[in-house]
Amino acid sequence: MQFNNNPNQIFMMATQAHQKGQLIQAENLYRQVLQKIPDHPDALHLLGLVCSQQGKHYDAVQFIQKATFLNPQNPVFLNNLAEALNRKGDDILAINSFHQALKIAPDFAEAHFNLANVLKKLNKIEDAKWHYEQVIKFNPKHVSSYYNLGNLLREQGMFRSAMENYKKAVELNPNYVEAHNNLGATYRLFDETDEALEQYQIAYKLNPGSIEPVRNIMLVLEMQGKIEEAKQLYPQMLEAEPDNLPLRVHYEGMFNQIPFSNQQIDEYRNHLSKELEKYFDSNLHINWAKIHEHGGEPCSSTVYHGRDDKEIKAKYAKIYNKFIPHIELPSNNGKPHIGFVVTNGHEGVFIKCMRGILNNLPTEKFDITVVSNRPNGEKIIRPVITNPAIRFLNFSQIFTEAVNEILAARFDLLFYWEVGTDALNYFLPFCRLAPVQCACLGWPLTTGIPNVDYFVSSELLEPENGEEHYTETLIKLKRLPFYYYRPPVPELIKPKSAFAVNENQKIYLCAQNLRKLQPDFDNLASSILKKDKNGILLLVEDKQKNITQLLKNRLQTTVPDVIDRIRVLPRMEEIDYLSLVKNADVILDSVHYTGGANTSYDAFAAGTPIVTLPGKYHRGRYTYAAYKQMGIDDCISKDNEHYSELAVNIANNPELRQNISNKILQNCHHLFEDKAAVNQLSDFFEEKIFAQRTGF
Repeated sequence: MQFNNNPNQIFMMATQAHQKGQLIQAENLYRQVLQKIPDHPDALHLLGLVCSQQGKHYDAVQFIQKATFLNPQNPVFLNNLAEALNRKGDDILAINSFHQALKIAPDFAEAHFNLANVLKKLNKIEDAKWHYEQVIKFNPKHVSSYYNLGNLLREQGMFRSAMENYKKAVELNPNYVEAHNNLGATYRLFDETDEALEQYQIAYKLNPGSIEPVRNIMLVLEMQGKIEEAKQLYPQMLEAEPDNLPLRVHYEGMFNQIPFSNQQIDEYRNHLSKELEKYFDSNLHINWAKIHEHGGEPCSSTVYHGRDDKEIKAKYAKIYNKFIPHIELPSNNGKPHIGFVVTNGHEGVFIKCMRGILNNLPTEKFDITVVSNRPNGEKIIRPVITNPAIRFLNFSQIFTEAVNEILAARFDLLFYWEVGTDALNYFLPFCRLAPVQCACLGWPLTTGIPNVDYFVSSELLEPENGEEHYTETLIKLKRLPFYYYRPPVPELIKPKSAFAVNENQKIYLCAQNLRKLQPDFDNLASSILKKDKNGILLLVEDKQKNITQLLKNRLQTTVPDVIDRIRVLPRMEEIDYLSLVKNADVILDSVHYTGGANTSYDAFAAGTPIVTLPGKYHRGRYTYAAYKQMGIDDCISKDNEHYSELAVNIANNPELRQNISNKILQNCHHLFEDKAAVNQLSDFFEEKIFAQRTGF
């Protein structure tokens, strides 16, 4: 029986081969059909698809274009022509073809989907979003649209909406690995780490060969303070990425966020210091395009240990510094340009401490830009900026892109709010992105980085030998470098009973981040509660339940005789928290890393006394410095015993407490909205930029 002379049978054979993935055979058979019937629209269309699948995009366009000429009202032809044009790189022609298809068939879900993908690629976000929504309208079970729309919303910073779309995607397709992974990443942004961990574990089970879910699981376990569990995943990570230097360095720094004892702290630090030296001459690799995923910044826990971090920070910097390329800085001879750098997730504290500075710096003297991460940096910060001259530069999370974007802005001085709290804000200062680079109190210890020129502090904060603690040149301003707006302490406060405390009990409140409660704090708390049998110590839980539990476990061992009078309150809204601060008889400052601007300033605005013990390093001297700026010494203790005596005396002597409270309220105007701090920073910026430009 002869088939080769029958074009219909040849066409049938071609489609069968096409369906089986036998592309070369299908192409030959389609061409045989066209030799017999040159204007066969289906053969032209499918031959175009076969060519496109083989990467022959020019041929694909030619064949499908001819098919649409023969059948111009076929929306499928127009959709596939648009796809071929897109693959060929003719985006505008592709969009036109998609629109033609949708004009004929407005409910053509696949054309909406393909058009949305092209529009997203061209950064036409709102149009892409609308077309993804149309896909879902006409085909509610189109899984990829939920996933792609989730990605688009996530990139826009619309995280809750993104989460709902990822949830729908995994509901429709429980085996959708990428959707589970991205759903986990979105949960993580809200510190919903149990939910994030569940999604990452599902992604890993579905694709055990992928290393990304393993990395994410390790990250979440660390956030939860489950360090030993996280470490167990390290060999698997290392097997997949044996040359990943940041991964190895990160592993060396992993440590309990709630250390059990000072001995444990010292053993860890000695071990870490020695292990870091192994990487000084390393031939391992750094993938700069993925450094925001791989990490490698110094372990954040060391800041709470009450030790000098200069040596450790310098060792981290020595490991990485040789990998930093030399960058030629563009010149700027116009008005001095200053950039305030804040990375994703750190905008809240930046706003409280720096918005007053930004609103009051003289913009007739400087061009000032807030350099913040996409997608939400500007969205979070701009509403509190009243100075209309302040600009925004929204930079990428991807390190290599961020470097180019910041460099192009031609800054004279970059002021990094935090250096070392994430990979991006740690590695960016290694690059000389401005002639003058400064670190400051946002992360209160030296960076160790050679290209950071100055650390901006205050003479009120620094001990006599403060310069010895920094690799940077230490700048000691006369005032604390904040223009801080007075917190909205409520006039009517809730009673003690609202916090499960009897009216006759004395509240000793320590509302600090629980990671600041270094083991030395336990004895202070015990001493106070033993002296005041009617006292109760209130703490505020961490966002991570396990961190709270780790501290409870330690306290049950170190201070078992008073543990029944130590309570951990749930996290609360600001109005309730300020009411609690007002109710407290005494605020207990943490040691070694004391209350920073936020918690201390909240207490001062309420007139609540804070007992503090100044530490050896400036991060342990915030409250002390604030008292000195107010001219008040009553609550500054000399040693551990004096600390507990002061706390108990103030709590149990109403007249003394009221006297101190009055002093605070009468003098706290020296802290809030401090124009002198703005002027000092302005003078510093002007001096250093002038010196750099002139060489003097």
